[in-house]
Amino acid sequence: MKPSEPLPPLDAGLVLRPFVAGDAQASLDLVNAISQVDEGKTRYTLAHIHSSWASPGFDLSSDSLGVFDRDGSCLGEAEVYDTDVEHVRPLAFVGVHPAFRETPIGRHLLAFLDERLQEVPERAADGLRVAAVTIFMPDPTPMTALLREWGWVEHRHYWTMAIDVPERPPEPDWPEGITVRACTPADAPVLHRVENEAFADHFGFEPRPFDVWHLALTEFLGSSPDMWFLAESEGEPVGMCVCAMEQPDDPLAGSGYIASLGVLRSHRGRGLGLALLRHGIATLYPRGRRRVTLHVDSESLTGATRLYERAGMSVVRTSVAFERELRPGR
Repeated sequence: MKPSEPLPPLDAGLVLRPFVAGDAQASLDLVNAISQVDEGKTRYTLAHIHSSWASPGFDLSSDSLGVFDRDGSCLGEAEVYDTDVEHVRPLAFVGVHPAFRETPIGRHLLAFLDERLQEVPERAADGLRVAAVTIFMPDPTPMTALLREWGWVEHRHYWTMAIDVPERPPEPDWPEGITVRACTPADAPVLHRVENEAFADHFGFEPRPFDVWHLALTEFLGSSPDMWFLAESEGEPVGMCVCAMEQPDDPLAGSGYIASLGVLRSHRGRGLGLALLRHGIATLYPRGRRRVTLHVDSESLTGATRLYERAGMSVVRTSVAFERELRPGR
């Protein structure tokens, strides 16, 4: 069925409505039911739902839709996170309970996404390309087939890479003239700036406003300044690394997480990225993390995947990003 065709009716007794704060447990039950069937494990916690819904700029009343049965169980949900500075890359989420994937629920949720996403280009500057993204693990599933039918196209592949750390890792080998230090809360704006500069030439990177970025670090990731690091040359920051105690899309796995790692272009090719990665792994080891993960674009333009492989990391999961162009442009 194409989006222009009438939507098939839902079963009697099902209710479509935006989420309210009290629906967090119902949403959690849904996403864990999905991950249990698709990946053989539950992934999420209630804190994960609460922190997602607390994202600056996200409004449950307009940016979410749930499908509920008479008992209040959530059978499907869709959300739109339009939080980047330029409003050119909104993130969408859509999921249907595995027992109801052959029903019209998915089509109703995708119709909601279509309608909500059409508002995004109005917030972006003239001439900029606007495209929504949604990410699935794994592919194919009934939902990814429906996305393709609905006009979403497979766009990019992302890897989760991991390394086991059974014993204390060696100290990093820092390039000459480089020092590293843990941050204080007052360093947050500097860390934010360095991350934006380091990632400026990464595919699809859109800088986040400071408040969005800071909330993601402290609430969504649960990280703290003692796990944020700045590499400096002659007192000037040239690289950064952010660690967290839990992998955000799999907080129940017990893995430490390298949330962000970047080096300014002027200091690449000297081994600083590898040293920062090893410093992050060494930071997580005494905190009890014997496995460390990170996420990376499998087609990284900066050679990040090769760097991580040199450190001994390997791919443990692939996710697929689907894109829906909302407005062409540069």
